[in-house]
Amino acid sequence: MNGQDKELIRVAADLRISKEQKKALNVMRSEFMSKLKSALAKSDNEYRIRLKMEYIGGSIKKGTAMRFNPDIDVVALFEFDSEDGKLPTVTSVLKLLQSITPDGFVSKRGVTALTISRKGIQKIGSKAQLTMDLVPALCHPSKHGKSPLGKWYYQIDPRGYGNWVKFNPAIQDDIMKKLHRRTEPDDPTALLICLKRWRDLQKNPPAKLSSYVLEVLVWHEYNKRPKQNQVPLVKRFNNVIKSLNEVKSGLSFKNASKPPKSKSRIKNPPFIQNPANANMDILGMSSADFNWWLKMSKKVLDGNATVNKMLK
Repeated sequence: MNGQDKELIRVAADLRISKEQKKALNVMRSEFMSKLKSALAKSDNEYRIRLKMEYIGGSIKKGTAMRFNPDIDVVALFEFDSEDGKLPTVTSVLKLLQSITPDGFVSKRGVTALTISRKGIQKIGSKAQLTMDLVPALCHPSKHGKSPLGKWYYQIDPRGYGNWVKFNPAIQDDIMKKLHRRTEPDDPTALLICLKRWRDLQKNPPAKLSSYVLEVLVWHEYNKRPKQNQVPLVKRFNNVIKSLNEVKSGLSFKNASKPPKSKSRIKNPPFIQNPANANMDILGMSSADFNWWLKMSKKVLDGNATVNKMLK
């Protein structure tokens, strides 16, 4: 292992979320979801929305959570029922969930999720407040069968258009399981943490480069060079940054919207949380904003950048 790879892995280890933070987040998740399920069961909402199941997604599940502003993403699958079979609106679902926020918690409604925190708590020691993003997904009771995650279901369009998109995480789940079989120094989680750190260090960006974009670019890198330790980890870092310059007309995850096989059943949540569909441009920013990120990427690729300069 070369010195640059060692430094990338060391930086990633320093940035990872602590065991104490993970425990506190899971305690908050368990308490909130238990109270929410009870509140929904008692509510008389128009679509008879009920909590079917929940799973942890996002960076906690992926092994790429960072200790700065730690949060946990919880994808909650809700059954709904309506006479005409139509989906409730995104706004109505988010407003309903916010209206029954359990005592002791505060919820802030965003475009695609509710951000949950404990009431009256601003910080945990010297760290920022722990938060949970509650991401709703929908399925019809007659559609999901025994395993909801083996079927189509609906999530809020992550581009912020205020509508539902049909998706299934089976393909991403299979892809990312293969990535997770890798070991140091060729560790995609360390690579992603360092890429997110580079992104977060850029000052005053016109639009945020999402973690999902970085995840897809990391997948493309390993898809092109699949062998373990085929290239140094720092080379993979540079390859991902360089691949930003290859994105000409948006970025999508190929084959993401293929339906699962009839016997497909998913035991674990996907590494990538928002597969949406294969035709979706996941960049979520204008050409001018993306050009700003291209300029930042070129500074990394100027030939003189080191791990210390890039990530500190």
